[in-house]
Amino acid sequence: MLVTPNLDDLTVCFSDAAWRHDLNMAAFGCIFTDKQGNIIYQASRTEKNVSAPRVVEALALRFALLTSLSQGFSEICFNTDCQALVLALSSTAPPADLYGIILDIEHLSSSFSQRLELLS
Repeated sequence: MLVTPNLDDLTVCFSDAAWRHDLNMAAFGCIFTDKQGNIIYQASRTEKNVSAPRVVEALALRFALLTSLSQGFSEICFNTDCQALVLALSSTAPPADLYGIILDIEHLSSSFSQRLELLS
């Protein structure tokens, strides 16, 4: 059965990340908009000791999920520009460096009323 979310209540989340190899430091954030594109919430953070760019992207998505739950957004669509992350999330055997983060993402996504859908 196909479930269509109520588009009137749909929130769209855009997450992105940046990584400085020389410092092993990451910054990431997320912006939440309504269906008209109006920003309704935004958040960002930094992390030290991050080993690779795709780890940063996974941390960004996990942060977006945690933020959306804390803000009470339930009808939501997540957007990421990281195709490698989308592939890792759909894999039956995620890469070792993403394994724990992917488990967190899967666990957090079970808190939403709809199945997690990623657009890239």
